[in-house]
Amino acid sequence: METISIGFFSDVFSGSYCAWSFQIGAWSTTIESSMLFTLTMGTGGSISFYYMGRNSPYGSFSFFIDGMNQNLPSTYDYSSGTHGWQYIELDLDSGTHEFEWRTSCGSANYSSEFMVDLIHFQWNN
Repeated sequence: METISIGFFSDVFSGSYCAWSFQIGAWSTTIESSMLFTLTMGTGGSISFYYMGRNSPYGSFSFFIDGMNQNLPSTYDYSSGTHGWQYIELDLDSGTHEFEWRTSCGSANYSSEFMVDLIHFQWNN
């Protein structure tokens, strides 16, 4: 069994929808999904967003800037079984940048989940 869900989800930080990816793995197949875009900034600045993510022994979520994993911590509390929204803000240099939010899962017994909301870019004056 494998399940891939990519789309909009109503459990949001702000507004009506957020980007969401949820996967349940297949026995010997790694499943990946991602949201990717490129932006050129004339000056330096920052990117910020809210996220909820859950890793498992065979599943993960990641955020990359220009191919470099930003190593976001899990927001899932395994003792209570609950999620919480986490805010992140990262500095950016001027130039063209590629941003990728990615989930992957490689076992039928585990899943990974990643939700992103309120993505904001700020340019320096």
